[in-house]
Amino acid sequence: MPDAAIPHPAPTSVRTVLVAEDNETVAQLMSDLLRVWGYEVEVVSHGLAAVQRCAERAYDLVLMDCHMPVMDGWQATRAIRASEGVRRTPILAITGEGDLQSCLEAGMDDYLQKPVRPTLLRTAMMRWLDRGGRRSSPPPVSAMTVPSGT
Repeated sequence: MPDAAIPHPAPTSVRTVLVAEDNETVAQLMSDLLRVWGYEVEVVSHGLAAVQRCAERAYDLVLMDCHMPVMDGWQATRAIRASEGVRRTPILAITGEGDLQSCLEAGMDDYLQKPVRPTLLRTAMMRWLDRGGRRSSPPPVSAMTVPSGT
C-alpha cells in the first residue's frame, strides 16, 4: 500500500474498524494504515470471529475478506446481518477474487478488489462512514476496483 502517506481527514471521534482477513501480512498492512489514519482497529482471522466480535460490540465499519477459513466472508456477513438491530454496520468486501453480485446478495455494502490502493480504500470508507449506518436502496456500489497485478 504505497499511498499510506496520503492525508486522511481526522475523525471527529475515534471510529472503530473491524478487519476480517486471514492473510497476516495483508491484515497487518491494513491495520497499520487505518491506525495512521486515526482509527481504532481490531483484526480477526476468520469469519466466525468477525460474527462473534460484532455481537460483542458495535463497529463503525467492517472490512471483510471473502475467502477465509472456519467461516467465509459471505457467511459471516449473512450472520452479522441476521443479528443486527436497527443500526446497520457498513461491511465492505475486500477480496482478491470475488463476485460483486454474491457480495451484495450476502449483505455487503461495497466491494473493493485486492490489491486495494489506499486512496480507493479511503474513498470507500469515507462514503460509508459518512452515512452513519444508513443505507439507501439500491446500495451504491463501488466502481473503484483495481484488477490484480496492477
